[in-house]
Amino acid sequence: MINNDEYIKLLDDVYKVIDDFSKLKNKTILIIGATGSIGSFLVDTLMRRNIIYNDNITIYAGSRSQESIEKRFKEYLDSKFFVPFPHNIINKLNIDFDVDYIINAGSDSHPKSFSETPVEVMQSNIIGTNNLLECLKNKKTRFLFISSGEVYGKYEGNTPIKEDYLGYIDNLKFRSCYPISKRAAETLCITYKEEYDVDVVIARLSHIYSPYYKSNDNKVYIKFLESALNKEDIIFKKGDEHLRSYTFITDAITGILKVLLDGNSGEAYNVSNTKSTTTIENMANTISQMAGVKIIYEKIDDTIKKVANPMSYAVLDSTKLSSLGWYPLYSFTDGIKRIISIRKK
Repeated sequence: MINNDEYIKLLDDVYKVIDDFSKLKNKTILIIGATGSIGSFLVDTLMRRNIIYNDNITIYAGSRSQESIEKRFKEYLDSKFFVPFPHNIINKLNIDFDVDYIINAGSDSHPKSFSETPVEVMQSNIIGTNNLLECLKNKKTRFLFISSGEVYGKYEGNTPIKEDYLGYIDNLKFRSCYPISKRAAETLCITYKEEYDVDVVIARLSHIYSPYYKSNDNKVYIKFLESALNKEDIIFKKGDEHLRSYTFITDAITGILKVLLDGNSGEAYNVSNTKSTTTIENMANTISQMAGVKIIYEKIDDTIKKVANPMSYAVLDSTKLSSLGWYPLYSFTDGIKRIISIRKK
């Protein structure tokens, strides 16, 4: 994907919002979950800084397997600034190199994993985060935990959710493996800050959509896009209509970098484009119109209901992040147009 001109434009757009990379120049960053949608875009963004601006940022790309790292980042394997870091963070690790920043984006977030491997989802978020934090006791490394808007749980309001809200999550539902473990991991971050003076910040992401995704990811927008790109009818399982923030990957990355570079230690920030909210049905309509395919309506089944996000209103307030100088660039329609164009190539 790094050889796609339109994808390169998305990376370059990051530098419109993050115009000062001086805090990262000549620094070392460990990115856990480097081959995922968020991690891979982060790696590409920072490696392009090295190529274009000579920022000399050393990136340790963390993933569960060497093979996945080599497959996703084959263009960087000969660079002295790119270091594969194959490790499953559920297992204890030893960070035997100097590192200035660690970004933990290593968590399964697609619905299929919530039903098939809920134990591993919880272990990754709780045990994995703990293992990383253990390495940072009394060090100067800044740790960024990628969390989720799902930590807010049930919300009865109709205005964007601020960082101080905390709603109900049913801890006896297996689907809660994701939001409950994200909540626990956030608290772990804060306890390590309190007891061991670890510098931690938290980014709570809204729903992210990106041109890069893995074949086993069954998020609904990916299913719609794959159908559209294959010129197949979009199958829409009609159920309760939920309103959600959908933030394009470029805007998500600029938000993450703002939190990493300028966020206050011990605080959480929503990363969400409140001007890019939509329902699942509207998403299906938008994609079908762009691709020239039909929508086939079907009744939602119990299997989907069990893994679906229970939040009926998932729009996050990004005022706190905006106070750091962050702003989004992409509307929902613009983001979908970019994805379709890039995926076609």
